[in-house]
Amino acid sequence: MSASKVIKFKYDGAAMSWIRRVAWTHFWGGREYGLQFHDQCFEPAPEVTEALRRLNLKEPHLFDARKIRLSRAHTMALHGERLPKDQWTRWEEACLFRDTYFS
Repeated sequence: MSASKVIKFKYDGAAMSWIRRVAWTHFWGGREYGLQFHDQCFEPAPEVTEALRRLNLKEPHLFDARKIRLSRAHTMALHGERLPKDQWTRWEEACLFRDTYFS
């Protein structure tokens, strides 16, 4: 199930949904490397460290997939490369694990 349909946002009107989708599609560059939105969270932050610990305990395959995505993105960025456009992360495929593990 798509996270864009499951996650409840504080401001969840039609206009805000449209703004989030436009921001994701046109302004966030991480999708060009195949990253999920919450892959950009800074790990030394205590909340992020705890969320990743919970993710690793409950769903280690998602934790490993995140590490692989980050490694691939860093390698491509160092070489000045991007994924082909058909492999970019799409809004419908976004996985927002942070809200699940930040409780």
